[in-house]
Amino acid sequence: MPVKYDLCRAYLPYCMEQQEDGSYMILNRGYLPLGWPVRTWPANMPIAVHIEGLTPAIAKKISVHGRSETDHICFYDDIPTDDPSEWSAYGKRLAILAKLKLSPAQTEYPAYEDYPPPFMLIEGDEAEDILAVPSGGSDE
Repeated sequence: MPVKYDLCRAYLPYCMEQQEDGSYMILNRGYLPLGWPVRTWPANMPIAVHIEGLTPAIAKKISVHGRSETDHICFYDDIPTDDPSEWSAYGKRLAILAKLKLSPAQTEYPAYEDYPPPFMLIEGDEAEDILAVPSGGSDE
């Protein structure tokens, strides 16, 4: 039976990871591009962007931990939908992020197997544990 994934864990931004060229990948809870529940993607997918205006001051506002570093920014610690105040705070951080301007990072994007790993590489059962619907969650 295939693993069922929580929409929040696959489609909502969890963090931003700066790449070697200064661009960013916006990643889901499994440290994958948004919408990817598995650790693979085809070549030439536009998964990295340059973010104009991302300063340490803005990083501090959008980081769940209040960090001003711009290399790795987390937007929530765990699923923010479990607590109304966390959901509200998450929304405020994303509202700030949403005002920033994007530009394509490059015209050719490598396939997953040729891409440098994100900040925290999570594979196999551990990735499935992070993305899977928690016990007691809906599996319908």
